[in-house]
Amino acid sequence: MQRLLASLACSGTIVLAGCVNPVLVKVSYENPVAHTSEKSASIQLTTGVVEGDAGLPVPFRSNPSLNFNHQDQRIFVESLKDELNRLKLLRVGQVSERQVDGADVSIEVVFRRTTHFPAAQRYILDVAMRLKSGERGFARRYLVYSAEGESFWTNMNTNAAEGKELAARKLMARLIPDIEAFVAAAN
Repeated sequence: MQRLLASLACSGTIVLAGCVNPVLVKVSYENPVAHTSEKSASIQLTTGVVEGDAGLPVPFRSNPSLNFNHQDQRIFVESLKDELNRLKLLRVGQVSERQVDGADVSIEVVFRRTTHFPAAQRYILDVAMRLKSGERGFARRYLVYSAEGESFWTNMNTNAAEGKELAARKLMARLIPDIEAFVAAAN
């Protein structure tokens, strides 16, 4: 009986979370950067596994639009492009799903796996970033939890769109400092 009630409560939460437009909106980087550059750059997006995990003991089918899906990943890398240009860190011309030649710096953002937990509208992003400039290279893997560092009340009152935005902002806050350090080391 308790499992049934828990399942119904989670289903109600998931249904209500679907009432919001869950598409990721463009995100920004909140901190200043110490270095700027006139170098050109391209961004390559590589998508991976997108999944929903209800975490329930009963079978459950997740709403695909609530996942941090390929459309959201594309919006994220477009946001990254816009922020790199706005901060004058790099002049990013293109975002592509293929390698683009001719840029001073190539950035590849690999969404290895994105997982959505609909019962609480939490997201885990497993992302790798590769940077290359001539013979220099850099690679790092990032594991981002949307709920990490958030208050109990924020976590309890987060809908799918807000959860995606939290995850995307946290990812942006980790990628840009590494890109800045890579660019600064090349100057």
